[in-house]
Amino acid sequence: MKKQKSGYITVYLSLMLGIMMGLFLIILEGVRMHTIRLETECVTDMAMDSCLAEYHRELLEQYDLFFIDTSYGTKYPSIARTENHLLTYMNSNFQPEKYLNIPRGKNLTDLHAKDAEILFATIASDQDGLPWKRQAVRYVKNKLGIGLMERAASYKETMEENGWDKRDVELEWRQAQKEMNEAIEQRRQQWEKEMEEVGEEGKEFPEDTGLSLKEIWDSRDEGILGLALSGENRQLSTVKIPVEELASHRRLLVGSGVPQWQSKADGVLDKGLLVTYFMEKCGRYGNPKETSKMSYQLEYLLHGEDRDLDNLRQTAEQILWFRQAANASYLFSDSQKKGQAEAAASAAAFILMTPELKEVITPVILFSWSYAESVKDVRMLLDGKKIAVVKDSESWNTPFYHLLTFKAHLGEYKECESGMDYEDFLAMFLLMKKENMLSWRMEDIMEWDIRNTPGNSNFRIDGCIANIRAKIAVTSGYGYEYEIDRYYQYE
Repeated sequence: MKKQKSGYITVYLSLMLGIMMGLFLIILEGVRMHTIRLETECVTDMAMDSCLAEYHRELLEQYDLFFIDTSYGTKYPSIARTENHLLTYMNSNFQPEKYLNIPRGKNLTDLHAKDAEILFATIASDQDGLPWKRQAVRYVKNKLGIGLMERAASYKETMEENGWDKRDVELEWRQAQKEMNEAIEQRRQQWEKEMEEVGEEGKEFPEDTGLSLKEIWDSRDEGILGLALSGENRQLSTVKIPVEELASHRRLLVGSGVPQWQSKADGVLDKGLLVTYFMEKCGRYGNPKETSKMSYQLEYLLHGEDRDLDNLRQTAEQILWFRQAANASYLFSDSQKKGQAEAAASAAAFILMTPELKEVITPVILFSWSYAESVKDVRMLLDGKKIAVVKDSESWNTPFYHLLTFKAHLGEYKECESGMDYEDFLAMFLLMKKENMLSWRMEDIMEWDIRNTPGNSNFRIDGCIANIRAKIAVTSGYGYEYEIDRYYQYE
């Protein structure tokens, strides 16, 4: 009887052991399956982090921008290289013993990434450089103030309110000179006719009025830099950059664009922040960037010429253009200075024996005077001084008796404690420039600066990516397959 009971227990335990073993194996496979999923997610996160950790060091050092350079130091950028790096990071974390030569027991998941595909990648130059502009704006918001932009915006508003941004004083001056010359020529012909009638044909028409305004007009042929630069500032950069090889002149690679949920870096505020970024990261005349071979980078942003000297010259001419409008407006409204011009015009008309010529000579004198003062303004700015935005009798630096010899007195001026300096003018002009044009030229500057650093001779801004969305296919030695989709970006 006892033997029979013992047999029952044996059968019972045998049946229970089979059930328990089955349950144990089911639990084991369930744990294995969930472990595979968790390990895949953890390894994917580490691999994506590792890819973003390969940001371009020089781009960060010089411009505080985070981007992956998909060329990885080679001649051409390629997303496929980033995919290979991602795949390598996945497998080095799945099976570290193969890469680190360390002992390891039985691998209960035996995972291997067989494929990594980048589905989405935003290139730095996409949408007129919107990805790097977003980073630049965030950088300014986090680090820099906008005091310079507030001043520049105020000066810009003053220019626009007074119409100086649209007034072409050169054209008005040319027209006034034409009218004066025609009036004088008409008077000359009348004079010759009168002399012929009285029998004094040899008598010459009076030429010397004591007011050689033509010399002032002709001085423009010397160029603004020739006139405005003092001797100590005449050592100018002659660097020429190969713009045809840079981003603004090259057909760029195109990425997936900017995700819809990311806000654009546009509008007045963001443009001001963007210009602040330019002012902080780029060199200019009087303050070149030490690590750059391009001395006048802000001037390049404005004009895009391949020679430093040409960019500086055009910037100086642009300042002169604005100052002529501002100074002419002041002269024509100042009764005292206008009276001085009218007195000189009356004297010249008296010598020409035609009092009515005073009306056509006076504007030419005023335009010539405003030009002389404007050249001195440019000299002051290039000397690192400030000038008054709106002139008055105290801030006016060219007395009338210096007009005909103004070139000899360009270094004689009263320093202005408040007003605009050269940097303020650059900021104001940048605010007036189209943002997409500034973006392309800034990409040129970034490329040129970084290409002149060791190991980056082939750097391309359109080979840099800011984010990646990847799909990775993972297999297990136990027959499982798993796909994971992840999106990572710099923030």
